[in-house]
Amino acid sequence: MTIRMTFFALLLCLPLRADDVSDRAKLLGSWQRQDDSAKEVNVWVLEMKGEALHITVSVGDQKVSEFLCSPKGAECEGTVKGAKASVRMYYDGSALVQFETRGEDVTRRRLTVTGQPDMMEIDVMPIIGSDKAETLHLKRI
Repeated sequence: MTIRMTFFALLLCLPLRADDVSDRAKLLGSWQRQDDSAKEVNVWVLEMKGEALHITVSVGDQKVSEFLCSPKGAECEGTVKGAKASVRMYYDGSALVQFETRGEDVTRRRLTVTGQPDMMEIDVMPIIGSDKAETLHLKRI
């Protein structure tokens, strides 16, 4: 009886994991920040390179952040705002969670595609340091 219950529980979980994987793929692509007060265009590009996720952030024509990291919680190096930083990323369901450490500052970002497939939200939460808590809204380009 216990074996049957375990088997059925696993069957129920498999479709949920498959949905998470397809929802995670919705994060990939080019995204532009929807902010009328911004003086320059802010673009995020998320792409898979093998097992790693490559993320670049540009403001105007200048690339301000770039890193290549496996989204499995391992620490990797990159640049953020022109300075060296370490990043850890992992998936929480369909959301991508990123912890970024620059010097003493630690910031958590949670990237999710909202109910509309062409809209992404990035919740920014400073853990330690001077960053401000905010929610960014980006539109697929």
